[in-house]
Amino acid sequence: MKKYMNLIIAFSLFLSVGMFSQTIKKFQLKKFELKGTATSSSKPTIAPSSPEIQLPPLPAGQKRVDINVIQEEFYECPKCGREFVKTAKCLFDGTLLVKKTRSFTYKCKLCGYISEMPGKCSTCKGNPPLKKFEVSYQDVGCKEISSAPGLCPKCKQPLKRNINVEIKN
Repeated sequence: MKKYMNLIIAFSLFLSVGMFSQTIKKFQLKKFELKGTATSSSKPTIAPSSPEIQLPPLPAGQKRVDINVIQEEFYECPKCGREFVKTAKCLFDGTLLVKKTRSFTYKCKLCGYISEMPGKCSTCKGNPPLKKFEVSYQDVGCKEISSAPGLCPKCKQPLKRNINVEIKN
């Protein structure tokens, strides 16, 4: 009978040790999960930022003002309406030229694809050439028009981009 009791005690000890080891494993998993979560004392880690995309340089007198929109400066004669690159007097009537800005983009007439650079449409069949379009920014409420994005100087509302007038070369 003693042998039988010793066998039962040994079996129960093995069984309790096995259960105890499983509870320790569960406890360690929970403890690991708690360490992985952020606490008030730990600082969040910030991933390193990727370098900015380098865009090709623009010719003198031009700058980027919006996505795929370039703004250029030119001088216009108030009398005859001719455009010049440099400031001076008009060659035809002798009046002083006025400095102006114009925003433009290149757009496909078929699908509406917009690009910063001239070329051919990569999305259309037959690759039609991109046409140069004037870009204006207009306020919906007070109808203020600008050649640069931003807020309306009168009512401080955001200006909406319009691309609808083709520039003939």
